[in-house]
Amino acid sequence: MDKTSRLIVSIGVFLGIISCIYFICLFLKLPQLLLFVFAVVALFTTYLYIFKENDTFNQPNQFSRFHYLLFSICIFILAQNCYNLALKHGQWDAWAIWNYHAKFLQDPENWKKLFQSTECDHPDYPLFLPATIAFFSNLVPKNLLLLFPFILSLLFTFLIPYLIYSQLVIKNKLIALLVFYLFCQDLFFITRGVSQYADTPLAFFFLAAIVCMEYADRNRKYTALAAVCIGFCIWTKNEGSILAFIFVLFYANKFFNSRTIFYTIGGFILPLVVLLLFKTACTTSNDMLAAQNINSYKRLFIKEGYVMIYDSFIKNINEHFYYLKVGIFIYLIVCIFQKRMPDKKVFLLLSCTIAYCILYLFSPYGLDWHLETSQNRLMHQLMPAWVYVIALKFCGSKDNMEFKNIKMNISIF
Repeated sequence: MDKTSRLIVSIGVFLGIISCIYFICLFLKLPQLLLFVFAVVALFTTYLYIFKENDTFNQPNQFSRFHYLLFSICIFILAQNCYNLALKHGQWDAWAIWNYHAKFLQDPENWKKLFQSTECDHPDYPLFLPATIAFFSNLVPKNLLLLFPFILSLLFTFLIPYLIYSQLVIKNKLIALLVFYLFCQDLFFITRGVSQYADTPLAFFFLAAIVCMEYADRNRKYTALAAVCIGFCIWTKNEGSILAFIFVLFYANKFFNSRTIFYTIGGFILPLVVLLLFKTACTTSNDMLAAQNINSYKRLFIKEGYVMIYDSFIKNINEHFYYLKVGIFIYLIVCIFQKRMPDKKVFLLLSCTIAYCILYLFSPYGLDWHLETSQNRLMHQLMPAWVYVIALKFCGSKDNMEFKNIKMNISIF
């Protein structure tokens, strides 16, 4: 992995570690000074682990001035769109849930009162974003408290296309620039990105896990990085558990072989420990899980539910993700002409997309309302990974593993 990609991944990993350390310190009632020391140690540890070896593969070539000019124009377009679409307090859920939770976490004495606020506040939501905001907000005066939710939203909105660009530019500079421009002018992606919701950080961690697994065979440290990124998916949003389960299932043979098992455990241990502490502190159950009963499985056989989900999915594709429809169609045409099965990552993303759609069958709310208010956000979580995988095909990248050779070692579970 080139240095730029490693830097991008290290930023996300560092923020994830910071949020975990901050919550552990709250849970154990450790002093703020010790928290700061842990944060500094985490920063250096993350940097040294990711950059201690000088990877010689996939280093980018020199760029022309024209390339830098086009890249700068894309950055300007992205910055302008972010400025025009960002709101002072974020969109509704940011104000009512994510930033609201962060305010509780800023108070070491009363932070557990967050779990008493059960009326539409979702105290069961994981705390990556609120804990990260709380940590940095405690370092500045009160008149700057609105700064960090905004900065974090901008950061992840930029890191996603930049990570994709840094991976593609090694293979095809033109495709890399086109994809980067696609993100910079995509008003829906940017609106969701600067909304200050947790969907964009989740999209980043899932994308980063996919990118890291591409290098796992060359260096085992990327197995640990993929594991920690997929662990942070769970620590970011509840639906991250679905992505993590499917991801681990697809890459079980890489995560749990004799060469990588300890790296995998090392990557997963911090997010899972924090999740265990979080579930210990939070006694409120997830609303969707709490609504299920012995007859819930019958919803799988109601045809109308599938029709509503499909119609909403197609509507969202046409309104917000039209380029994915075109890209997937061309991708499949190329596979047919090459007489090759789609890449393993396509089946991974397809499984995640189907799982997200089936999830709505068990919604405790009105299905039409739930689809209208959340399906586009779930698709936003997967969209960067879809774009990356499709763009790899257009770059002429050979599939790392054909589907017929996939071996999912389910017996290890």
